Amino acid sequence: MLLDDNMHSKPNSASDSSRWSNLPHDFADVLRSLSNLKSTMSLNEIVAPKISQHAVAIAACLEPDSTTGRFVVLYDENKVEVWNSPLQVVVYIEADLLQDDDNGTNYVDDIFNRFDFGIQKIGGTQISGTVTTITDRYYGNNFNVNSKKKWESETQVQETSSAIEIRISWTPRLSDISADFLVFEKMMYTIAGRQYVAKPSILNI
Repeated sequence: MLLDDNMHSKPNSASDSSRWSNLPHDFADVLRSLSNLKSTMSLNEIVAPKISQHAVAIAACLEPDSTTGRFVVLYDENKVEVWNSPLQVVVYIEADLLQDDDNGTNYVDDIFNRFDFGIQKIGGTQISGTVTTITDRYYGNNFNVNSKKKWESETQVQETSSAIEIRISWTPRLSDISADFLVFEKMMYTIAGRQYVAKPSILNI
């Protein structure tokens, strides 16, 4: 892992420089900013997708909610055309919808627009993504013995659950992606229906 050794000790710019000296400068800056992060969420570094020259990925969990997410930074020195930059941030968030949430078009648009506004506010560009809502309805069959039809059933909805999945990517303005991570963290709170309160603890990666 790229960050493990640095997450359990005080930041040391000298050791960081030595450890990441073989990496591109911008990507080393990404790792440095991540290693110095503090967060209100439970975080762990995970295996990054192998879709670019370099990548780092963090799994996030907002406890005690079931809201989970992944924050991924990709680096390609060839500057992928659609990124317009060697760097790209990709986030994924999944959460249960609250009972009073409306999972219609207006709700979905509002969620994406909030994310979009937060990203643009810190100078992010090339923003794209999807918001998906999923509704599961469990039906139970209670056979009606009084029915004229021998096997006619009265099917009723026994349980309904809904979830939301968000996938958004953007090009960060800076290789120090602390602000980008904060947008991700605040959206985790928003989607969980909780107010964000900055009470950071040391990042546990």
